[in-house]
Amino acid sequence: MMNFRAFLAPLRRWWWLVLGTTVIACISSFLLLREVPSIYQARATLMVGRTMAVLNPNSNELFLGRQLARVYADMAERAPIRDAVQERLGLEELPEYEALVLPDSQLIEIVVTDTIPERSQAVAEELSRQLVLASPGNPESADQDRARFVDEQLSYLEVKIQETQEEIAQRQTELAEMVSARQIEETQLDLIALQDKLNTLQANYAALLSTTREEAINTITVFEPPALPDEPVGPKVGMLVAISGAMGLLLGSGASYLLEYMDDTLKSVSQITEGLDLPILGYIPKVKALDGKAGGPPLALQSDPDSATAEAFRLLRANLLFACGESIPRIIQITSLGAAEGKTTVAINLAASLERADMRVLLVDSDLRRPEIHRALELSNDAGLGDAAMDGLDLDSVMQRVDSPPISVITSGSRVEDPTEIMGSERYSHFLDTLRASADFTILDSPPLLVADALVLASKVDGVLLVIEPGRVSISAARAIIEQLANAKAKLLGVVVNRIPRGSGFPIGEPHYLSYLSRTDSRPEKDEKGPREESTAGPHGV
Repeated sequence: MMNFRAFLAPLRRWWWLVLGTTVIACISSFLLLREVPSIYQARATLMVGRTMAVLNPNSNELFLGRQLARVYADMAERAPIRDAVQERLGLEELPEYEALVLPDSQLIEIVVTDTIPERSQAVAEELSRQLVLASPGNPESADQDRARFVDEQLSYLEVKIQETQEEIAQRQTELAEMVSARQIEETQLDLIALQDKLNTLQANYAALLSTTREEAINTITVFEPPALPDEPVGPKVGMLVAISGAMGLLLGSGASYLLEYMDDTLKSVSQITEGLDLPILGYIPKVKALDGKAGGPPLALQSDPDSATAEAFRLLRANLLFACGESIPRIIQITSLGAAEGKTTVAINLAASLERADMRVLLVDSDLRRPEIHRALELSNDAGLGDAAMDGLDLDSVMQRVDSPPISVITSGSRVEDPTEIMGSERYSHFLDTLRASADFTILDSPPLLVADALVLASKVDGVLLVIEPGRVSISAARAIIEQLANAKAKLLGVVVNRIPRGSGFPIGEPHYLSYLSRTDSRPEKDEKGPREESTAGPHGV
């Protein structure tokens, strides 16, 4: 089951690409086919020979008729017939057609395909006519005198045969009444002579009859004339659009698997735990309200404490405390591998979760380049970390108290020219010692690890919590950054997988998991303090 789900994972991740290629293929094929004119087919059937009119045709006649049918079918596609049809109809070019011999028969079928039904019928009709004219049994042949002579001789022989038969019948009647031996002998001799005459007449009649069209094998006639086609045979728009859609589906599916193969970003539990050799301490689902879409602070615990997102941060708090054991880190740096992976949101909600466990929590915005906490919590940024670390201001003068959640916050303060130099200074180290003594937990929202500030700060704090959004950073880049953290003697506590989409394969992305975490009752937990707020949004790019 898991292998099958893993097989379908690229299709679920790139569903928009698969759907897009399918829709584009269907629409494009429909628009193209709409401009293609309708195609009509006219069919004419011809028969070679007269064996079908004979009660007992012999095998030689049948075999010869089939051989002749193949010859006539080939003749239909040759230049003499084509030129004659073009000249007769006044066409510069004939539409597409083919002459087929029907299996095991003497029938030839002429199929003409054209966009004009009347023209297809006319061409099929004229092709049939030209084939008939090309046969020796052509009724329009110039050898009409010979045909008339044969017909006259046949008529004459028919009369003579009839007369001879009547004469034989009469003599046989007379013979029955004779008594004289001499008369009987003479009459019998006459009957023999009349019978020989009849046989000769019948033989001559049969010989002449074999030369006529009615008994000839090498003749061709129209068995079924072409009808005017009233229904087009193509294009079959529905079927072709369906085929195009199937091809678009296959193309999109293939592209999704190719992109998945080429994508080496961190996007699964195994890639993070095995590829980076780091434990996962928390799974945070993707929620628009926590990604800066509604204009308020990104506080899942405060806005909806019974939600799956709020429970995810409580699980993060529990896993963090269990992972640390007795050596609890007093200063925790929240950072990420790249920009805009949600570290500020994680820092604020983790601080709120720790505060709800009856701990003194201090949230500090140590991102002196792009500070976000003062915007997220709607605080003043006139004085903060930069002022306390550089100018020696005491914490009380730069600390601000937030009612919801009830935590203490130090914003970034005045902008400094070289944040890396400040964080690497001895004065900043003393400032961090002051922070350790001021709260049970100090949460530092730091720049991404792509910036030198974060690496310098990581070497001074008690622990580093890494925020990773699936599909944002490659495995090779993540390994290189983690190696730099190891060189800086930083203590990596673990990973928080943030913004997990539904159905992504991560535990909290599964529907049954989300439905279980989302409690139906509205009773707050005992450790959750403060009123609920309606706004659940966060800053852009956090």
